[in-house]
Amino acid sequence: MGRGTRKNLHVPLDAQLHERLVAQAQRIRSPVTTVAREAIEAWTTEQERRAQHEAIQAYAEVMAGSGADLDEVLEEAAARECWDATS
Repeated sequence: MGRGTRKNLHVPLDAQLHERLVAQAQRIRSPVTTVAREAIEAWTTEQERRAQHEAIQAYAEVMAGSGADLDEVLEEAAARECWDATS
């Protein structure tokens, strides 16, 4: 994370989740705030990756069979190349 402006976030946790978070932070010898920040960063990155995947998938489904779809000859050549590479 850059050295830009930081924002604070108050996240109420139930006692059991808080204890688990503290235990993991102690296990890796890292501050609880760092562990929480890294977990939020990882979750946010994964959500962005999923959203991008879903957008690409939706686009591919809409464009399948259209002029924007892969050229059949190119697609067949690529499939053959992949097959040859694994054989």
